[in-house]
Amino acid sequence: MRDQFYGDRKDVLKWTLALQLAGTEKRVLYVVMYRANKGSHGGDFRTIQSADSRVVIFFEEERKRFQLGVARCVRDITRLLPGRIELIDHKYEHQERQEYFDAVSNRLIRRSNGERYVILLDPDNGISGKRPKSEHVCANELSATRSAMVPGDVLLVYQHQFRDKEWISKRQETMVLATQSTAHSITCHRREDVADVCFFTMTLPR
Repeated sequence: MRDQFYGDRKDVLKWTLALQLAGTEKRVLYVVMYRANKGSHGGDFRTIQSADSRVVIFFEEERKRFQLGVARCVRDITRLLPGRIELIDHKYEHQERQEYFDAVSNRLIRRSNGERYVILLDPDNGISGKRPKSEHVCANELSATRSAMVPGDVLLVYQHQFRDKEWISKRQETMVLATQSTAHSITCHRREDVADVCFFTMTLPR
């Protein structure tokens, strides 16, 4: 995730789903996979139909701040659900993937008794194929995160479309194998008005 994408329509969709999964009890561990801005992307603030009203109002207020010259910053998302969103937000480097996801696992392992999480993994492009880059999350990282989950936790992964008609099924299969799940336990969430992205979820049964 980059600051330049904070508050755009895909962010609205992402956080609508995260809050839906969190309900009134779960916390959100936002694994930002934070990267520096690049190029002139971002700024797509078109309306998302049926988005969570809390998310819509929050980002409307954020955009007013942007217009006043306040820089976009993904760390500000904690204000959306005060006290229930935690961030793993140090810079994400390809060569330090192991250390980064060790921090994710350690945070989940150190949780207080009874805490349940929506673990939101937010790579720029999604799950990797054969040649992972810093914009991807790899199968072994999905596996490590799954190993630190407890029953009731939900894993939520961002996926961007790539040049393959079967892009959804291929990445869904990668997630099935990485998390040692069955195909029906991995759900793909997709909206026609934002058709170039989807989100995969896996809930660890209680």
